[in-house]
Amino acid sequence: TATTEIYTLSLHDALPIYASAAKLATRGRFYSEDDNRSYDVEHYEMNVRIVPEKREVGGTVTMRVRLLRHDMDTLTLKLAEPLAITSLTAAGMGRLLFLRVVGQDSLLVSFPSALPINSVVTLSFAYQGVLAPQSLSRESAAVAADAPQDPANDAVPAEPNWAYSNNAFWYPQAEVNDYATARIRVSVPQEYTAVATGTRIDEGLVGTDRVAAFVADTPARYLSTIVSRLVPLPRSQTRLADGRSITVDALSNPRQLGNTRTLAARAADMVAFYAGLAGSAPYPSFTLLSLESDLPGGHSPAYFAAINQPSPQSQVTWRHDPIAFDDRFPDVFLANEVAHQWWGQGVGVKNYHEQWISEGFAQYFAALYARQAHGEDAFTSMLRQFRRWSLSQSNEGPVDLGYRL
Repeated sequence: TATTEIYTLSLHDALPIYASAAKLATRGRFYSEDDNRSYDVEHYEMNVRIVPEKREVGGTVTMRVRLLRHDMDTLTLKLAEPLAITSLTAAGMGRLLFLRVVGQDSLLVSFPSALPINSVVTLSFAYQGVLAPQSLSRESAAVAADAPQDPANDAVPAEPNWAYSNNAFWYPQAEVNDYATARIRVSVPQEYTAVATGTRIDEGLVGTDRVAAFVADTPARYLSTIVSRLVPLPRSQTRLADGRSITVDALSNPRQLGNTRTLAARAADMVAFYAGLAGSAPYPSFTLLSLESDLPGGHSPAYFAAINQPSPQSQVTWRHDPIAFDDRFPDVFLANEVAHQWWGQGVGVKNYHEQWISEGFAQYFAALYARQAHGEDAFTSMLRQFRRWSLSQSNEGPVDLGYRL
């Protein structure tokens, strides 16, 4: 029975991942998810309110969509199933009929009549619901206890944060990641701060809420927001080789202040170095968040990134994690997340099998920065550790399995 169960699980895991011979014959090894797109989302206007402790998400989203095929009378969007649509209209068409696909986070929108190719449709949604945030921890994290357990320390949990990004479907969006510009307005209870995709252009108190506005004039693959109790850190600016200046902001959970006062300056140095390698920077501004967590990890949507930091009372160490280099390059997590502005955002992937490009090249950029900051020995040591870990994980399958690996 045990053997049968293991075989069944392995078969179940493999079936959705490996393409069949028939599929490879028609599609080939290399393909783009864009090839089957029937529309292109060009711009978002978002006004959302998040009550993090209740996990409430809701508001209005207007999206401008260009149709890429003739005679389209329906289109399919993604929106998390727990979020209920209270209104859906289109400019010049009025209210639209829509259907939810149970269990698939999908939404079918019907037009009154078939529309020709290159038609531009402006859809306006009102929606609300309770939606769990996504985790920022890394699935491959290796964490160990660093000291005898102290119940008093265990009683102080890490400062919570709530992330809504590419895995949450927290707003109506295309079926595949689709570069678009955006204007985002996020309201949260005033004790919290929200950071979202784009350059922050305004922030203030409106009643009992703290409201922040962001503009993403350079298209982003997806839109994200992270909410937590945050305090600002000293700002930094860096001039790039192409003559542009980029402002780097940083915010931190309050208990992290002592460890993070130079965070923006360190990130600005990395931005300048990576821009020198790539020729420029993909986005005109960058914001870095330092968040408490008992697990290593981070997230880097366009325009900003978050990195997990151990809380002051933490009794765990991350030194066994495959990308931890505390003794030679303590900023490796930071360097990796900053590099994702180029690899994963500025340069995306054509399909999920190419996800390794994002992580692989972000890690390589981080290793190049380690060489710049700490010398050739640090660079060589990192490559050796990458190699050891990769060989130890070879039984997991080829790197182009994509999301699973």
